[in-house]
Amino acid sequence: DQNPTVIDGADQKRGVLVQRTSSGAPAAGLVMEGFTVRRGRGQGTASGGDTKTFAFGDGLLADFSTIQLRDMTFRENQALGGDTSSAYGGAAAGGGVAIRACLDGTSIDDVTFDANRAEGGSGGDRGGFGIGGGLFTFETEITGSDLTFTNNRAIGGNTSGNGISGGERGDGQGGGMAIQEGSDAVVTR
Repeated sequence: DQNPTVIDGADQKRGVLVQRTSSGAPAAGLVMEGFTVRRGRGQGTASGGDTKTFAFGDGLLADFSTIQLRDMTFRENQALGGDTSSAYGGAAAGGGVAIRACLDGTSIDDVTFDANRAEGGSGGDRGGFGIGGGLFTFETEITGSDLTFTNNRAIGGNTSGNGISGGERGDGQGGGMAIQEGSDAVVTR
């Protein structure tokens, strides 16, 4: 407690990335314990399609991997969707942690999510989604226990349009946690 180990993104970059780089590459894996990851920041671009305008997991992003997190704190991380001139703003998900398409065995235990933010960007017809201020999962099987969520926010983006594009509104969804399609989560305490 007196000498914490901290990864600090200095409000400029993501704290941790765990990612398989191509479909033929072996899966990546990470077991991480006892760290604080703070002030990670990612900003989607103003153009370039969803892969560029969206922002994910700016404390930690895990794609096509297996991760185990224990005794961790994710604090003051922010994923910010890009402000675009297209019909909708860039989405942002998992200000603290985003876990996408991860493998069996993924777990988070005794993890604190504090003051993280996922905020959608502005768009012409509707703002971008803000999803899972603290934690976001997509197509992932995950177990978790003894999780703490405080002061996390998911904020939909702004627009000068009617607020609808493709039949969807730019909402904020799951300030603390958002478990999205294809995910199967078992969370206790």
